[in-house]
Amino acid sequence: MQQPAEDGWTPKDHVAHLAMWRRSLLALLDGLSRPQAIGLTDEEHEALDTDGINAVLFARNQDRPLDEVVADLRDIQAQVRDRLAAMTDADLVLPYAHFQPNDGAYNDRPVIGWIAGNTFGHDEEQALAAE
Repeated sequence: MQQPAEDGWTPKDHVAHLAMWRRSLLALLDGLSRPQAIGLTDEEHEALDTDGINAVLFARNQDRPLDEVVADLRDIQAQVRDRLAAMTDADLVLPYAHFQPNDGAYNDRPVIGWIAGNTFGHDEEQALAAE
């Protein structure tokens, strides 16, 4: 049995969390709804902060079997890898708003920040939290 860390999350919970945020990143890059990609309604997304979203995702994934969670992360990881491989350096510095034109307020920050924050940056954060 997996032992939860101080935050109550098991290693499996952290893996499920990473898979969900990778799914959100892929939706971002494909111009799709990020909330819908992770199973949230627009209303839920607007009503919750990041911690609230994480709590909902935690609850929804808590009872999933480990092998399913790991397979999900591997699958979405491959999809993100393929999507990033198709991007150029110029694509990486395009603004967030280029990829999410219907997101509301114009966001001119380069999308590479979201890529880092939802891949290796997020992995490191979750690894530290799981210790």
